[in-house]
Formats: sequence, structure tokens, C-alpha cells
Amino acid sequence: MAITTRFLLGFVNGLVGPIKAYACELFREEHQAIGLSSISTSWGIGLIIGPALGGFLAQDNGKRLQIIISLFKNCRLMGLPLLSIVFFALHDTAYSEIFSLWAVSPRSLGGLSYSTGDVGTVLSITGIGLLLFQTSFYPIMEKIFGPIVVARICGVLSIPILASYPYIALLSGFMLAFTLNVASIVKNVLSISIITGTFMLQNSAVDQHQRGAANGISMTLQSVCKAIGPACGGALLSWSQKRLNAAILPGIGLLLLQTSFYPIMEKIFGPIVVARICGVLSIPILASYPYIALLSGFMLAFTLNVASIVKNVLSISIITGTFMLQNSAVDQHQRGAANGISMTLQSVCKAIGPACGGALLSWSQKRLNAAILPGAHMIFFILNVIEGIGILMTFKPFLMTNHY
Repeated sequence: MAITTRFLLGFVNGLVGPIKAYACELFREEHQAIGLSSISTSWGIGLIIGPALGGFLAQDNGKRLQIIISLFKNCRLMGLPLLSIVFFALHDTAYSEIFSLWAVSPRSLGGLSYSTGDVGTVLSITGIGLLLFQTSFYPIMEKIFGPIVVARICGVLSIPILASYPYIALLSGFMLAFTLNVASIVKNVLSISIITGTFMLQNSAVDQHQRGAANGISMTLQSVCKAIGPACGGALLSWSQKRLNAAILPGIGLLLLQTSFYPIMEKIFGPIVVARICGVLSIPILASYPYIALLSGFMLAFTLNVASIVKNVLSISIITGTFMLQNSAVDQHQRGAANGISMTLQSVCKAIGPACGGALLSWSQKRLNAAILPGAHMIFFILNVIEGIGILMTFKPFLMTNHY
């Protein structure tokens, strides 16, 4: 039933083609790159936000949402400072739970295989660092920048620190101990700076006679977050350890490219030149994959993520460029039909592509000892041949365009 429903939704959906045509009509020529790339970005964001909103609002008739909106609209104590404190409290409590569980998890699950004594040592060193920071450096920073600026800066700096933790797990020996302690101290210093700054902001956001009530509500909500934080953190860690082979970094790289770098590249070189350059650059990236499999540890994780980001960035640049080329190759009244035919052919390719790819991979793995292009070399060679054919199709006599 689910597969049939999904098929019918795609079969009767005629929106994507006209949307791409309208994007070319609504945006001026110099802004068509950001217009078309925003379609892919919007689709990806919709896949994230849509299910969440659907589950939250299902069979609710808007009552729950109106209650929440009226609560924050009518009560001054429920302002942004309080919201910030609540979210940061939930984050810090979940982090504390996740850090300890992650540290004692086996390396096969992405942890550190630490003993409880090792974790206690790290937390003790972190506590000493927090004490020194809170009694000396934070007051100076607060006087110079103000509490809200300090909170913002620390919040931004916390993101790369947390993102580095999975790579810290690839270290060992002295480098692991040193890097982990430094990261733990810095992360907790940033967290305590955020909490302190938001507390100061909250007290300055209300009148003097309301501060007692404001702090009471704040502590109550923080306690709720501290109650659910460990459970959420443990559940998240358990879920993350079941998806060790998932890849999310390439998606982040695509989002950054589509919203920032691609429009600049398109303005400088034009869509068809960008597509050609990206197609040529994709060939050595694909050819390097069998050699990436020879790496291990940190170098494997780092190189694979970089290669995956670059490959997907190049692919989406090619697709966006060819969409722009297609819309410029036909008259205005034909763009809807052209995009409809294009999306139909793409859907056919996306239907047969996984089956062909799986069959090719299975066949290539049966010829590991072949003299010419053994194993995975063969499948990536075939992909490069297809990529090369695509590049040739961007030149005359295949190229048909009115503008490029």
C-alpha cells in the first residue's frame, strides 16, 4: 500500500516541471541560478520540516498551536531569554549524558572504550578549567562584549567543537587524552558562558518586581529539561550507534553550495561552463574511490567525507546548469512541456539506475583478480564513461541554446 501510494503521488504530480519553468520566468537572467537551486534546497528542507509538522499537528484542529502562541504572546515572562535558557539547558543536560555514554562505548560503535575512571578524570580536569574560567576570564569578557554577545559567540563556537567529537574517537594514546580534555574544557566553558549570559539577559528583560517569578519559571523549565535531557541523550546515542554507515555531511555540503557558492560560480562562468568543468572534475574523484578503500582510521573517514561532498557538489552543479540550459534552449511557451518531459525521463533513469548500479557492483565484485580494472575499479570506470558522454552532450551538435 505504501509503495503504491508513493507511486501514485509521483505519477500524478505535475508540479516539478512547471515550477522549474516558472523559476526561470520569475527570476531575472542573472538570478536564475539561485532561483533553480532554491527549488532543490526547498525540497530538501520540506522533507525535514514536513513530517515533523504533520506529526505535531495531526488531528489537532489548531488548538495546541493556538495555546502555545497565546502563551508566549501574552506573558512577558515567557520571552526569548527564557526560551534560550530552556533550550540551552536541554542541550547541556543531553550533552552531559551523551558524553559519558559515548566515552565508555566500544570503539566498534564509535566510542572511546574508556573506563569509568578515565571518564571521571576527564570530568575532573574539565571542572578545574570551569572554575578558573568563571572566576577570572568570564567577568572580563562580559564587561568587554556584554552577556548576549558572549552567549552568541560561545554558541557559534560550540558547533565545530561538537562536530569534531566523532573524529577525536579516531585518535589513540596521548593525542586522544590531550585532545579530548581540551575539547571537553572548551565545550563546557562555552556552555557555562551561554547559560550565565542568558541568565543575565533574562533578569534585565523584566522589571525588578518580576524577577523572582521569572527566575522561578526559568528554574522550573530547566528542571523539566534536566529530567528529560538524559533520556533524550541516551536515546539519541543509541540511535546514532545503529547508523554508523549513514552519511549526513554530503547533505550539508550540498546545502551550503546551493545557497551560496553556486550562484557566484554561475555568474562568473555561466551554467554550461560550470556543468562542463564539474563533469571533468568528477572523473578523477570517481576514479579515486577504489584507492580510498585502502585507507583506514581517521584518514579514511576524512578523505571519504571530503570526496563525497565534492562529488555531490559537482553533480548538483551539473544538474542545475543543465536545467538552466534547457530552459534557455526553448521558447517561453514551451518551457512547461520541456520541463515535464525532462522530469519524466529523469524519473525513468532514477527508477532503473539503482537496479543497474546494484547489478554492476555485484558483477565487479566477482572479478577482483581481473587483469584490467579489477573489482571496484570497473564500476567507477563505467560511471566515468557515462559522465564523459554527458560532458560531450554539452557541445555541438548536441548543444541547443539561444543564450549560451
